Amino acid sequence: MYKSYIVENTPTTRLDRWIKREFPNVTQGQIEKWLRSKDITVGGKKVESSFRISEFDTVQIKTIIADIMSKQDKSPLNLPHHMPTRADADEIASYIIWEDDELLILNKPSGLATQGGTKTHHHVDQLLKAYQYHYCKKIPLRLVHRLDRDTSGILVIAKTLKAANNLADQFKNNLMSKTYWAIAHGRVTPLHGIIDAPIAKTERPGKGGEMMAVDFKEGKKAQTTYRVIKSFGSFSWFELRPHTGRTHQLRVHLAWLGNPIRGDGKYGLRDDGFHDDERLHLHARSIKLKNIDGDVMTFTAPPPEHIVDTLCRNSINWEQYA
Repeated sequence: MYKSYIVENTPTTRLDRWIKREFPNVTQGQIEKWLRSKDITVGGKKVESSFRISEFDTVQIKTIIADIMSKQDKSPLNLPHHMPTRADADEIASYIIWEDDELLILNKPSGLATQGGTKTHHHVDQLLKAYQYHYCKKIPLRLVHRLDRDTSGILVIAKTLKAANNLADQFKNNLMSKTYWAIAHGRVTPLHGIIDAPIAKTERPGKGGEMMAVDFKEGKKAQTTYRVIKSFGSFSWFELRPHTGRTHQLRVHLAWLGNPIRGDGKYGLRDDGFHDDERLHLHARSIKLKNIDGDVMTFTAPPPEHIVDTLCRNSINWEQYA
């Protein structure tokens, strides 16, 4: 008998690195041994520790081995460096806009990372573990997708494995309808259309590191429908509907169109002189999905303060366009 684990919220990475992230106290030697004996497989196939897994892959671990790995992880809720405080639980509770037995829907603020990293210790994943620890100890909370740190808005959390599998399938096959709001530089003609421009990873010029860019030779298919809600001054307020889920797709597509999103220091102009708030003006406004019973559900999140402030400075009441 095997236990199945769906790879969630993880860019393409080595299998052994994923295992160590999920089970911090498992040694490399144990991982190699279990892979050789097929106690750990990916998609039911024998693989090596260097095998690269991607989001929504399924890792199978023999039940007895999974129990050993779980027991070796002595840190509560896999939080070796951060105890699940009541303050963390109450913080994530303040972002909840819907909760039932299957789903938890958040309005994530701009500036809060979805997951942790080397220098990131305050993030949604940590806050969810605290919420689980203090308010629903018997219900595991599973991230099923991500938002960039500086993007605000709708974030969907699964409360059961069945719900997680259902949502993962919808995300993987682009069966959900997602809408974003963005305030971007410049104006565009026509006022609505489709951006059909493939995206690939490339080196960031002059600054090192990686970024995404439109690349018609090597890029992967990326499509975004756009509509200008309103233009004002030297800016445009966009409604965006991504039909694919490429990394930084909306930011890359608008920059390529000649309308970089306000506050985007990576793909546009960070200090644009508009006013002293330089936060990214990109908001996951709504999402339409099906629950495990097949019922269609739509969730909508009000925009963050800095986007409301930008609109108000131009005498625009966002609620009139909602």
